[in-house]
Amino acid sequence: GLVPDGDQVGLPERVVEAYRQWIAEQGTEQIERETGGRWRLRKPDVLIDPWGEGVFVALPPQQVPATEVQADVAWQVKAGSETYVWPVRVRRTGFDWKTTEESFPLRQPAETYEVSLVTNGQVKNTWRYQGLDDERPLLVFDAERGTLLRLSYSLPARRLGLLYSAQLDLRIEGDAHLLEEWPRLPWGWAAFRGQTWDLDRATLFNLREDGQEILTVMLRPDEAKQRPILEGGNLLSPEKPGVRAPVYEEVPPSVRIPLTGR
Repeated sequence: GLVPDGDQVGLPERVVEAYRQWIAEQGTEQIERETGGRWRLRKPDVLIDPWGEGVFVALPPQQVPATEVQADVAWQVKAGSETYVWPVRVRRTGFDWKTTEESFPLRQPAETYEVSLVTNGQVKNTWRYQGLDDERPLLVFDAERGTLLRLSYSLPARRLGLLYSAQLDLRIEGDAHLLEEWPRLPWGWAAFRGQTWDLDRATLFNLREDGQEILTVMLRPDEAKQRPILEGGNLLSPEKPGVRAPVYEEVPPSVRIPLTGR
């Protein structure tokens, strides 16, 4: 993906996780895209749709060089020991050639998920996502956007979607509110329980089996709430051609700087 692990760059995992979350919140193509030769690659997302597709990977359109519009393009998804190939079509969109937008269901739990873009049998890029195992029998999703979060020793204290084995007991320390109980998910997720929690004032949660603690996750202050934000102003629509960052017309925005205690 775009962001390496903390041990690869010599930074605390909380710093890397904060940067990873910042990237995810931008929503601008110049941040989401990666460069692979002349291809401009956009990172797929693992998402949760409790009331629809369940757990799935969103495969965004990829801009294809004009010299390769006749290539055989496919997504390759590895879920544990299973490998699936999903061919896609290339179409003209405005002045560009792009693959069609697709989604692929992740029908079974797995320790890792690998998503590769393949052209003429050659892998252009591979993105890897953390799944579930005996030590981490849990998937965590951002409740607002539905995107999979990397499970590290701590998570931001905010609204989170938790997907874990129904045989386990969830214990939360601090002030927490259950917002939604998910319906039973399809396929291999039927034995899992999904919930959306407001953990803004919680300090940690753990999973237990027969009273024995299996996993404990600390909850840290949500970095997103501590960053300055722009409010008001007349925003020029980011969808307009050539606009890659927030641009304002006439009335400028105000800068809101959260005050944090020391």
